[in-house]
Amino acid sequence: MKKHYAIAKEEMSFYGNDCTSLQNILAVLIGPKAEPTLTGKLAALGTKHLSTMSIEELKKFPGIGETSASRIVSAFGLVTLAKKHCTKEFYIIRSPKDAADLFSDLQNLDQEHFDVAYLNTKNQVIYRKNIFKGSLNSAIVHPREVMREAVRVSAASIV
Repeated sequence: MKKHYAIAKEEMSFYGNDCTSLQNILAVLIGPKAEPTLTGKLAALGTKHLSTMSIEELKKFPGIGETSASRIVSAFGLVTLAKKHCTKEFYIIRSPKDAADLFSDLQNLDQEHFDVAYLNTKNQVIYRKNIFKGSLNSAIVHPREVMREAVRVSAASIV
C-alpha cells in the first residue's frame, strides 16, 4: 500500500499544483511522515487560517515538527511574495480601486502594515515596499522614510 506522501506527490506531478487538493499539497510539504488524518485536519482549517499560523502554532499538531512547520510557513510566504511581485510587468493605477487591488494582500493581516507603491509618470508601479509594520491597530511612519525610497527609485508619484 502506498504512503500518503507518495500518493500526494504522484497527484501533484500528474495533475499539477492547480488540480491538487490542499490536503495533498500539505502532505508533500510535510514529507514522507505525512499522515492523512494530520493533513486532513490542517486542510480543514483552510488556506486563510493556515497562512496566518506561526511555526509554533503548527508544531502543536501531533506529527508536525520544526522542519515541517517551517516548510508550510515558507510556502505561504512564497505565495505572498509571488502575489506582490509577479502580477503584471507594469501594474497601472488609474483609480482608487486599482490601488485597493494592488494592496489587497494586506487585508487579512493581524497587524497594521504601511506599504507604499512608487509610480512613474505613466502611473505604472515601478516599486512597492513595506515601510513599517505596526501594532494591532496603528502604524507610525515618518514621511522621510516614504520619501527616501521615492527619491531612490526616481518615483514621479506615490500611493
